[in-house]
Amino acid sequence: MKTCFPNPTSREGAFSLIELLVVAAVVSVLGSIFFVSALCRARQQASESICLNNLRHLTLGWQMYVSDNHGVLPSNNDESSQPTSLTNPQYPQWCPGQMQSDADPVGQPTNTAWIKIGQIYPYVGSPAYYRCPADVSTYSGNIAFPTGNKGNPRVRSYSMNAWINPSVQAVAAFGLSSIPYRIYRQQTDLVVPGAANLVLLADENPYSINDPMFWEQPSGAANPPTATEWVDIPAVWHSGAGGLSFTDGHVQMRLWSDPNLYSARETGVVAVPPRTDLLWLLQRCTARE
Repeated sequence: MKTCFPNPTSREGAFSLIELLVVAAVVSVLGSIFFVSALCRARQQASESICLNNLRHLTLGWQMYVSDNHGVLPSNNDESSQPTSLTNPQYPQWCPGQMQSDADPVGQPTNTAWIKIGQIYPYVGSPAYYRCPADVSTYSGNIAFPTGNKGNPRVRSYSMNAWINPSVQAVAAFGLSSIPYRIYRQQTDLVVPGAANLVLLADENPYSINDPMFWEQPSGAANPPTATEWVDIPAVWHSGAGGLSFTDGHVQMRLWSDPNLYSARETGVVAVPPRTDLLWLLQRCTARE
């Protein structure tokens, strides 16, 4: 009887060297993609963590100032109420200095000395806390570059809710006294809508950031649901999100959905219906009297 054995030299069902190399290459590419994706996400998470930590430090400094000043909130000024020099005691406020191209005196956007004369700085202790790590904006000469690549980094990325103790000059400039919404001057004023529901500081879009105020206005004397435009614009540099702090001390990343915030180049941007982001923020900036 003839017995049949498999031919040891047969290649049926085996992988060729080229096939093995192709498989190895595919696995390597997929591994690289996964690694790069994981690395990018890790960097993003680190940036978000640092930003929230910055906001936490600034908010704690703000709270310590309030505690040491018998419940009086630090002042918040617009661009018409800024010091004219570092030695000029006029217009005390939480953080003097302008970030826009026409900043006067020239050089404020890159000079941490302006930050250091602010009311809360003694409690914060470092200018590093005033700049978001995702903020790439720069300033050179007398020109701001929101996307960077020229000059030196701008020193501030955060602005304070304009309804939090605005100066007399700012109240007059914005006509706040004629609008039936709350202005917060004392710690005891924060009960409506409550300290946990009132925005203190916000990451601001590098195109709209100028003075230390973050200004959103309900439309005249009407209710906030009638507001249709952004004035100052939230930043979206954390994968569509921006950092916020609240007067009770907590911080959060807010994911913004309005597409105009991604392409904003100036103030006065019309909000996209149903204006969810704008109304959400307005309801946390002030409350109707």
